[in-house]
Amino acid sequence: MAVGNEVSRSSKGPIGDFPLNPPWQNDEAMKSVLDMYDPVLKGGAGLIAMERQRQIKQEGWSAEHDDEHTEGDLIKAAYCYAEAALSVEMHGELPTLEGMELGIWPWEKEWWKPSPDPVRNLVFAGALIAAEIDRLQRKDRDESSM
Repeated sequence: MAVGNEVSRSSKGPIGDFPLNPPWQNDEAMKSVLDMYDPVLKGGAGLIAMERQRQIKQEGWSAEHDDEHTEGDLIKAAYCYAEAALSVEMHGELPTLEGMELGIWPWEKEWWKPSPDPVRNLVFAGALIAAEIDRLQRKDRDESSM
C-alpha cells in the first residue's frame, strides 16, 4: 500500500496486520489521540483485549463455541488462572490442579497451561472473563428478542 511516495510495510501482530508506516503517522491530532490511549493499550485492559483476540483468531474460540459453555466453565477457568497468579505472587510457585478446589478446572488437564508470570495468568483470566461477559450479553439479547 502506498502512503504518499513511501511504500508501507506491515507487521503481523497478535490481532492482525499492522502497518509499519500508517497513513496517519504524520498527523499530530491522531498521534495525540494514540498517546492518550497508550497506557490503556499497553496496560492490563489492552493485554486482555489482545489475548481475547488471540484466542478467537488463533485458537478458534468463536462466539458460537463460547455459547456452548453454559455451566460456568469460562468463569471456573478464569478463577483457576487468577488463583495461579496469586499462588505465584504469594508463594513463588504454580498451583497444581490437584491442589485446587476439587473439580473446579472445567476441561481436560492438557488445557491447563499456567505461567510462572502472574501477569500472564491474570491476562488469561481476564480474557476468559471477557468471553463470559460476551456470552452472557449475547444470551440476554437473544432472550429479550424472543
